[in-house]
This record gives sequence, structure tokens and C-alpha cells, in this order.
Amino acid sequence: MDSILKVGIDVGSTTIKLVVMDHEKKILYKNYARHFSEIGNALQENLTHLKEVVGEKKFSFALTGSAGMGIAQRIGLPFVQEVIACAAAVKELIPQTDTVVELGGEDAKITYFGDAPEQRMNGVCAGGTGSFIDHMASLLSTDAPGLNALAEKGKQIYTIASRCGVFAKTDIQALMNDYRQRRMEKQPLEYPSAGSTFKRPDGYYAGALIDEAGLRGLRAGGAQVSEKHCGFVVNTAGATAQDVLEVIRRVQEAVLEKSGVRLEPEIRML
Repeated sequence: MDSILKVGIDVGSTTIKLVVMDHEKKILYKNYARHFSEIGNALQENLTHLKEVVGEKKFSFALTGSAGMGIAQRIGLPFVQEVIACAAAVKELIPQTDTVVELGGEDAKITYFGDAPEQRMNGVCAGGTGSFIDHMASLLSTDAPGLNALAEKGKQIYTIASRCGVFAKTDIQALMNDYRQRRMEKQPLEYPSAGSTFKRPDGYYAGALIDEAGLRGLRAGGAQVSEKHCGFVVNTAGATAQDVLEVIRRVQEAVLEKSGVRLEPEIRML
């Protein structure tokens, strides 16, 4: 006799999730997708995938999520409130957990375990939730995984509003505007370039070494060491790749002779 499978579908305010587990609680299939308010179509698509996965096998089934209750009532399926479902899963699979923070599309829920369990929810504002993360990713011209990758590289923590998505977005936009203004003041954004041309050597600044070698404004054809920031080689007038490479070569030689430091290009040569 085939083992009984466990199937769960979470229909939230912005996404739909499907998971299939075997009798040993190993995940056999999972799917996460945005439903863009087309919940019926998204559910039908997930049920089609489910049929392909389980085939003729027996399975238990439950719905959860903010939009799952109405669906469960209409088609007669069992429904489990999402906080209860989350708490049960955590106790079963990661019982050492003290606190769970669940970021939904439009609310955030925190469950405290221990001798005095407690559950709190911020449903008044979308600050810190999935919707807020989507907006921030769009603001930074990336997606949620891209936002996570950027966060891994972060070296400084900025203070922004923590409970209100509108205020937090305003704070972040102000920080971005300030950073953009400082870039415009210090970097030669008025000319095309490949960005910072040289890697920062340990204990030095590439731009300062180039300036100390008297190379500010050094030119080869249309390529030039920027007058504004010596760490950039800019295209002032129809520079060719050969022009840029020539400036880089001359800068490396002069800095090595002047300071004894070998500058390594930060740009990739294709």
C-alpha cells in the first residue's frame, strides 16, 4: 500500500504556496508563486501540479492563509488558521525555536514560544512585510532575491521608520537621494565610464595615488583620467578601447614608480 502523503496549500494576500510531504515529513514537491489577485487561476494551476505529483496516491489535505478560509468553506476542504499551522510546524520540525517572525504580504506576525507563549501581529501597516519588501526591491531596480544579495554585502546600518511602510519608504528614498547627490558631486557622472577603474589597494586609495603621481587629467585619445575623481577613466570624446587601455597602462606604470604600489583594474577586460 502506498504511503499517505501530506499536502498543504497556503493562499495568502499576495502569494500561493503548495507543499507535498511524505510520511517521513520529507518535502517531495513545493511551489511558491504570486497570484496577482487571480486566486482562482493560481489555485487551479497548483491543483494541476498537485495531481501530477501525487497521481493515485492517498493524501491528507489542508488549506491555510488569509484567503484560504473562504476557499475552504466554498469547496468543503479542511482549513487551519495560519498562525496555528506555523506554530505546529515549528514545534514539530524545529522544536528548539524560541521566536518565529512570519512576514506576510500585508501583515507581520510574531510568535513567542516557551513557558508563556504569546502571539502578536502588526496588521495596521505594511512596514517590514512582503509588500514592503517588493516595493523596496522595485525602488532599487531588483527583485526580492536581489535585495537579499545586496543586504549580504551591506556594511552600514541606517536608521529608518520600523513600523510604517510609508514612512520607511520615505526614509529610504531620502537616503538614496542623498547618496545620489554625493555621487554626482564626487564622481564624473557627466562622462561615460565603466565606473571605478582600479581596485582599492590595501592601505591606500587608488584615486589619491594617481593624483599624487601627477596623473589627474592624463589623456590618451578620447580617454582621460577624470579631473573630478582620479579613480575613474572617462570617455570625453569618442574614446576607443585602446585609448582606455593605454591610460590604464600609463597610470599603472607611473603609480608603481612613484609609490611602489601596483594598481589592479577593477573593470573586466573582454
